[in-house]
Amino acid sequence: MVGGDLVTVNGRAVATLGEEPLSEGAVVRMWLARVASRSQSAETQTAYLRALRRFSAFRDGQPLLATTRADALRYAEHLAASGLAPASAAQALSAMRSLFSFAADLGAVPFSSFGIVRTPKVAQEGAPRMLSQAEVRAMMQASDGKCRALIVLLARTGLRISEALDAKWEHTYCDPHGNTGLRVVGKGQKVREVKLVPQVLDALAEWKAAGGYLLPNRDGGRMSKQSADQMLARAAKRAGLAKSVSAHWLRHYLATTALANGADLLQVQKDLGHAALATTQRYLHAADGLQKTSADAVGDL
Repeated sequence: MVGGDLVTVNGRAVATLGEEPLSEGAVVRMWLARVASRSQSAETQTAYLRALRRFSAFRDGQPLLATTRADALRYAEHLAASGLAPASAAQALSAMRSLFSFAADLGAVPFSSFGIVRTPKVAQEGAPRMLSQAEVRAMMQASDGKCRALIVLLARTGLRISEALDAKWEHTYCDPHGNTGLRVVGKGQKVREVKLVPQVLDALAEWKAAGGYLLPNRDGGRMSKQSADQMLARAAKRAGLAKSVSAHWLRHYLATTALANGADLLQVQKDLGHAALATTQRYLHAADGLQKTSADAVGDL
């Protein structure tokens, strides 16, 4: 692989090779470095490297970055015909979508050849715990005070309920660009940083001066999970939702909405604190929504 330089401009990685065209080897190496920086999971890094090797074998010596959209579609068909489990095929395609999106961002290719390839659906257990943006807004509009703040916090960060209730103002910080972050200790005692967007900060502003927990109970202590779940259930009922909404539904909302709007799979994995990429991939099916089917072509009765 030909070496390249990696610099940061406005927080974004940009490859430079002087007057020379950007090499395929440099792009692949920088992409793998990005995967490693965005995912603390060795399992995810190994899975992406395995996906790269699988696609390289499929290309059979042809340049990877010369892949056309037709090639990408043929590769998806190849994976489906190979007997690979849908979850594994989804991971393989997600990895290549990530690589080619990264290459397009760098200008190494004019567009992502894998942008048109749909991810295989992975079997889900039980009915999906899904909320639309309209339903989340209805819950917010039907609530005020701590209940509304809790809905905003969970829906805009994807925090687990225990993480949200453990969060204190002393765990927040500002980055050089003026963004506010929250240091979160998640499963396995893994630390990650979660961005608190202005809407979240506005919703929590009432309790900032007192310090302590972001959302304290009436005595200033830690709110219980039972109290939080009761608040959310009441908010859903007031909003007219016939669903047993819990905090985890709002975590699902963030993941599926982010993916549906084009968020990078690795970024969603990092933000939600998933140890394995396969966990994040389960949201892809929900993010696709209900595509047009034969029922749409029949017309109203």
